[in-house]
Amino acid sequence: MKKSSRRGRLKIYLGMSAGVGKTYAMLKDAQEDLKSRVDIVAGYIEPHGREETESLIKPFEVVPSKEITYEGITLREFDLEAALKRDPHTILVDELAHSNAPGCLHNKRWLDIQALLDAGINVYSTLNIQHLESVSELVSSLSGITVHETVPDSVLREADSIEVVDIPPEELIERLKSGKIYKGDKAETALRNFFKEGSLLALREILLRKAAEKIDRDVIKFRESLAVKDSWATSDRMVLAVGPNRFAKRLIRKASSIAAARKSSVAVVYVQTPHLGKLSEQDQLLIEDALITAQKMGFFIERRFGTDIVSEILKVAVALNASLVVVGKPIKNRIRDILFNSLADDLVRRSGNIDVLLVTGDEEDATPRPLFPKDKRPRIFTTLYALVVVVLCTLLGALLERYVEIATISMIYILGAVLIARRSGRTESVAAAIASSLCLNFFFIDPKYSLTVHNPEYVITLLAMVSVSLSLSGLVARIRSQNQIVESREQRTLALYEVGRKLSEATTQDEILVAAQQSILKLGKLDCGLLIVQDRNLKTGIESKSLFEIESEEFAVAKIVMDKKVAAGVTTDILPGAGGLYLPIQTERELFGVCAVQSETDHIDPEIIPTIELILQQTALCLERLILEASARESQVRIETASMRTLVLSSVSHDFRTPLTVIEAAAEQIGIATDLKEVQEFASLIRDHSKRLSKLVGNALSFAKLEQGAPQLNLEWESLEELIGQALEKYRNELSKRTIRIEYPENLPLMRVDAVLLDQLISNVIENSIIHAKFASLLHISISFDAQNVIINIADDGPGLAHTASPHSVRLDTEKNVGAGLGVSICKMIAKLHGGKFVLESNDYGGATAKIFLSLAHAAKN
Repeated sequence: MKKSSRRGRLKIYLGMSAGVGKTYAMLKDAQEDLKSRVDIVAGYIEPHGREETESLIKPFEVVPSKEITYEGITLREFDLEAALKRDPHTILVDELAHSNAPGCLHNKRWLDIQALLDAGINVYSTLNIQHLESVSELVSSLSGITVHETVPDSVLREADSIEVVDIPPEELIERLKSGKIYKGDKAETALRNFFKEGSLLALREILLRKAAEKIDRDVIKFRESLAVKDSWATSDRMVLAVGPNRFAKRLIRKASSIAAARKSSVAVVYVQTPHLGKLSEQDQLLIEDALITAQKMGFFIERRFGTDIVSEILKVAVALNASLVVVGKPIKNRIRDILFNSLADDLVRRSGNIDVLLVTGDEEDATPRPLFPKDKRPRIFTTLYALVVVVLCTLLGALLERYVEIATISMIYILGAVLIARRSGRTESVAAAIASSLCLNFFFIDPKYSLTVHNPEYVITLLAMVSVSLSLSGLVARIRSQNQIVESREQRTLALYEVGRKLSEATTQDEILVAAQQSILKLGKLDCGLLIVQDRNLKTGIESKSLFEIESEEFAVAKIVMDKKVAAGVTTDILPGAGGLYLPIQTERELFGVCAVQSETDHIDPEIIPTIELILQQTALCLERLILEASARESQVRIETASMRTLVLSSVSHDFRTPLTVIEAAAEQIGIATDLKEVQEFASLIRDHSKRLSKLVGNALSFAKLEQGAPQLNLEWESLEELIGQALEKYRNELSKRTIRIEYPENLPLMRVDAVLLDQLISNVIENSIIHAKFASLLHISISFDAQNVIINIADDGPGLAHTASPHSVRLDTEKNVGAGLGVSICKMIAKLHGGKFVLESNDYGGATAKIFLSLAHAAKN
């Protein structure tokens, strides 16, 4: 499958219920695209036995469905892998909200469609309005039918276009009665339940409202793109507070409806207190499920830590400049709310100018709340400790009674309250404060051994003592709770610090992976293994303790993470039934591996997942650092090697020039001074080879200069005809026995080139032909064009290139080919400096051709 750099476009055909004609409308539009020669295929179409729909499918290529056997029943499902392999321009996938059968890659069809869009494939799909997450609860209350298959609202919001398929409810009912939607008993059942005129009218209104919201958002985006701000008005913001109970999801859906009516953005706040950190697995799943639902609806999620839930909610509301806070209304346990204060009542009192909306839930939605919260339940040992402290304070007061005043004895009880608060919970502290006041009254205030108080001053003393004791106990309890939160944060911060320190010290891949694994294991009762990507395959980097990720099913999940570069497994929407959580180890540029995490308690705390992701991000950065460091070292070695080679060539070239000049001059003088023919021949041989060696040294020096870096070219507008003519003039005597054929096009433009370097290039080619094709009879020079270059062809009919050489070989078929490669290297470098290239190749008729490509970007426009 080819990868597309663009994301596909999604078009949704939206209707108020089944039977309005969504699939029919989609197929009719697709047929028009098919007539325009668009590569469009049918991925999955559900005709529901309707002949009109089935006839419309016939013109399309149909992607074969996947058959899955589940509980003895064979189910037909959309084959995502086959569709991705086919890779059409557009694909039709019916029933966007469909839940896939177990065994499919995704548990929802809308996730399949997201995968198609990510692959750059356009998608047409259909959706009934009741399947939207925010609408399903309202539909259930209207029709009495629970909607199980839902789609996040974000899917509709992010669709590139929607087409509303709408018909009047009475017409839809007539279609149902005539058997065009359902057949037989099924149609009768639908008429009695879902297809009531009142329900359909309500659904139609919801449909049109959702469509209007989509259009409104599109208009806003259009105005933003044109910077039109005259009619812009900031929407209200609202904060929704949720807790770990079954009412949370219903509260989120209700808030979505309110936000839609107000055109408000929504921030969902979940405050984790110390006792919430000890939630049962069921409660943790409830809150995580609620937050995932909110995220799917496109809400902003804010997790807070603190002992005062109301304070944290209001902090978020003030920070976001919210005008409304939505919270669930208390349903049960009024006695508990009176004793320990209702969160809703407290929020109303402290909200200031922020409105508070209380949403009522059903009885079955409410998670039963005990009379005493979990952190306020009396515990046997702390209760005994509080009782002992009160008794000791009473005994100490009895010993000091004759020496001190009542006020001093009350201070002893206050001291005892501080000691109790340090070791016990708030419930025990409150009980101890009340018990202390009763003991003070019973044993020390007249009349003794009675709870009656005759002196009003003692009443004030008792109330003051109880108030101080309660305040101190509450303060100490809050400090202790805050310490627990700080310790939890400190543990995670320390884990991040430790992994950062260890990773900075690591110098090998194994050390980095071991440091990452140890840091993850410190976060809790976890098992962790790391897999590394090598040649598009996963290899074990660091084994987990239980080796759970090497099982074939689990390894397949890790492969999906590698291919898609997204998290999969538990707590995700991709293969949530896997045994562990699989997270990619990646940077923005590269995927290095996959981290497999499994909890020893069969449940991964969602609070630690962001910390694990941060550790893996640091790990990926360190692995990338190793690769970059290795690449930098290799580059440095190459640079130093090239610099050394250039230096040697330059030095040798300079050192050879003087003795070669002397040898050449001496050989010439010897030939002149003697009449002996044999000596003259030797002198001529010495002179010729000295010239050749001098030429090679000159080439080496030119090559060294060019390799020292891109030289500053002296670019001028030059005529190629003149440059070629000058080069031929240099070798007029040597070419006197050859036939020279020159072909120039009539529209040959001037070229902006460095005349000296280009002359050297052309001269090198002609000289090579003279030396290595000594018996050639032809030199053919022509100029041609292609889409991007001007091409100078210089050909001869000599022996050509060696038979063992490739077309790009730089060695020539002659015994005098020493140094030819260096000359060709210079030619290649000069052509490259001019944005072109140089190529040597053999001719079909014999001989060789040198091709000089010069970029048309350097040509003058006629």
